[in-house]
Amino acid sequence: MHPKDLPRIQGRAFDIETLQHEALSLAKQARKGPTWIRQGGRIAYVVMTEEVFDEVWPDKQRALSLHDMPLRYEQMLLQGLEENAARLLAEKSDQNAPNLRIIETE
Repeated sequence: MHPKDLPRIQGRAFDIETLQHEALSLAKQARKGPTWIRQGGRIAYVVMTEEVFDEVWPDKQRALSLHDMPLRYEQMLLQGLEENAARLLAEKSDQNAPNLRIIETE
């Protein structure tokens, strides 16, 4: 195979000087994996989404206060609380179902 025919090992690196024109492309590529931003011809920054970051560097002991908590973690916390509350309500209604009696009135 010729070098031109080989697939790229990593995604395109973006230049910080032209970032305002390529922000959308950078965001799309960052969803797929780590993306590099060059400054002065050298890699200066690595950009990735929070989901990719969690895959690359999982940390079970990462603890964040509510003030430092990124929006995604706050949304995950609220979603978990809502799902748990809905599950508890469903279990409680299932337990009370046999005790319910329907009384017809005329």
